[in-house]
Amino acid sequence: MQTETSSDDVFGLAIDAHSRELLRTSATWAKIIAIVSFVSAGVSVLSAVIKSTSMSENVVAMAAPIVGSLITAAITVALNLFLLRFASNIADSLSNMNQQQFNSGASNLRIYFKFIGILIIIFLSFFVLAMLFFFMGAGLG
Repeated sequence: MQTETSSDDVFGLAIDAHSRELLRTSATWAKIIAIVSFVSAGVSVLSAVIKSTSMSENVVAMAAPIVGSLITAAITVALNLFLLRFASNIADSLSNMNQQQFNSGASNLRIYFKFIGILIIIFLSFFVLAMLFFFMGAGLG
């Protein structure tokens, strides 16, 4: 006779000691990557501000690299905030054996990868458009 299982127990997965250690290591590296990315974004903005103010006397020419750097830094910070939340929630959940924190960490990792996927689609779309315009321009000349 077949026993009924709940929808949560369909696969019968469990987090054993080895899996916990792998997740703990992944969380540590994710935290390192997120922190380095935050610092890198800050250095990038600071570098753009210093470079723009020292090289240009035109306010519009000075603002463009700063605005671009700020947009890039904002995307970087938003993206890596989800990675940092994943790392923190997973590490805490493994220490406290808290399922809600574990689920929150997994959800943040899902959002992180979805964010990266959307960015890749956007950049590939721009690339395809640029190639299309390039080939159309080359055919006209």
